Amino acid sequence: MIKSLYQDHFGVRENPFSILPDPSYLFMSERHQEALAHMAYGISGHGGFVLLTGEVGTGKTTICRALIENLPQDAELALILNPKLSEAELLATICDEMHITYEPGTTSLKVFFDLINDALLAAHAAGRNQVLLIDEAQNLSNPVLELIRLLTNLETSEKKLLQIILVGQPELNEILAQESQRQTAQRITARYHLLPLTQAETQQYITHRMSVAGLDGDVFSAGACKVIFKAANGIPRLINSVCDRALLAAYVEGRKQISKKLALGAAQEVFTNPGLAGKSSVLSSLVLVLTVLGLLIWIGLDPFGTGVQNKIKTFVAPYLPIYVSEPAPVAPAPELKETVTAPVTPATPAKPQDISSTKGSALDALIQSGTPDIAFQGLFELWGKDYAQIKGNGPCEKAKTAGLDCSQGQTDLLGLKTMNRPVVTSLVMPDGEHIYGIVAAIKNTGDTEQVRLDFLNRSLTLSTKAFVLRWPGDYLVLWNNAFKESETLTFGRQGKDVQELRRLLAVSGYSNAPNNILGKGSLFFGPTLRDTIQAFQTDHGLSADGTPSPETLMHITGAAKSTALPALYPPKGGQHVLYP
Repeated sequence: MIKSLYQDHFGVRENPFSILPDPSYLFMSERHQEALAHMAYGISGHGGFVLLTGEVGTGKTTICRALIENLPQDAELALILNPKLSEAELLATICDEMHITYEPGTTSLKVFFDLINDALLAAHAAGRNQVLLIDEAQNLSNPVLELIRLLTNLETSEKKLLQIILVGQPELNEILAQESQRQTAQRITARYHLLPLTQAETQQYITHRMSVAGLDGDVFSAGACKVIFKAANGIPRLINSVCDRALLAAYVEGRKQISKKLALGAAQEVFTNPGLAGKSSVLSSLVLVLTVLGLLIWIGLDPFGTGVQNKIKTFVAPYLPIYVSEPAPVAPAPELKETVTAPVTPATPAKPQDISSTKGSALDALIQSGTPDIAFQGLFELWGKDYAQIKGNGPCEKAKTAGLDCSQGQTDLLGLKTMNRPVVTSLVMPDGEHIYGIVAAIKNTGDTEQVRLDFLNRSLTLSTKAFVLRWPGDYLVLWNNAFKESETLTFGRQGKDVQELRRLLAVSGYSNAPNNILGKGSLFFGPTLRDTIQAFQTDHGLSADGTPSPETLMHITGAAKSTALPALYPPKGGQHVLYP
């Protein structure tokens, strides 16, 4: 690192607050540990995509570098830092990173695909695991993103040949939520959204970096750390900038400790520096104007005429509370950028509240009712079960005792929709606190899609965009496998259950012609049905072995909207069998 003026003054070996992504300074908060664990999962050979998102400056690139320095011996990494490439350029870059030779001037996608496939097969045969990591993935064009999805089709009968990690800013979630990207989104096997540090973590972060640089002790007072946290909104890169300026100010004044006053002065300098905060100031003003304008139009004021009102109303809809009975408080721009607010409403209709501005008893009640045990209790009640009275350790063990199936893990919004059953998820509050509730319904009201989460005696209604920003992707779902007693759902067997499975797949959009081998018709479980199941499993991020496992059947019945209550969506029609 470049030597700073204050290093000798404070007795540190190097600049502890350089904005360069040095892995030796990686502060492993609980969030960063989880993020790194998700990245490690991506190189463990499970296939599909692993997604890491986070605001600018939260530490995504530093985590990537830490991952690179701790790769397993059998893993080989291809790293793409600039994804603003055409399809041919992307494949050529992958070849370069994997040391694959190709003819100069090659532009054929098929030629590149064949070369990459051959290299991946050779690596697989040699016991090497190939990983592709793409940073700044929000800059990928739709055609290139589709091309990357096709790379996940390169596989053997045993495993995927290429593990892909996408790292990007929050807008990457919005890109993947588009209808045109549903196939890509369904192949995400793990995702994590890296949030800014909390106030306590900010103080630990500052102390950690000073310690790594060679100085133990509290150079920054508690008051200074609080000021820095508020000024930087918990974003590590901005924390570094303020701390660096504060140390320089202390050196100039001959001080050995950073007081609250010094920290305030440093924060003011940083955020009035045209090179650093000028864009934020402009953005703050723009966000403030748009937010106030959107709220005025939303409540009925029409300064520009009906046509403009409708267009602006549509534009701001995803970023405002779904129900607005009075103007909501306008939050500072940095918080608006990270936090999409949503109303909290009691079980009986009441005036909605903004998460970010909810204080006192209302917020306390939401947090107190948002514990995992209360959420599990509510989920079991939907199935007519008493969670507290069932024997077992944890919800899945209790579910087994109660005769229910249970699954938990990571998914995305499309995954929740496909399961079509209530699930327990966590939600990240503005202060970083995790609360747990039940995703009880997803419904469309006009142009807005809403997610309803139920707590002990409260409900929280969010737009899907707001929900995705607050939800880290975890879920726990219960269901009852109606096919569990069947012995006909195995390859080569026949029966009415096979015929019903074909129907459910067809309703889900995976129609398959009846296999007429041996004259068994659609009652026969043959290669066609196996391949159709495998296609469904691949598109929905399931283990693609072509066998109808209980979890696969749960997804198929959910995708067919043949789920009996409780369900996120009402069943299709009434003439067919509904599955619990």
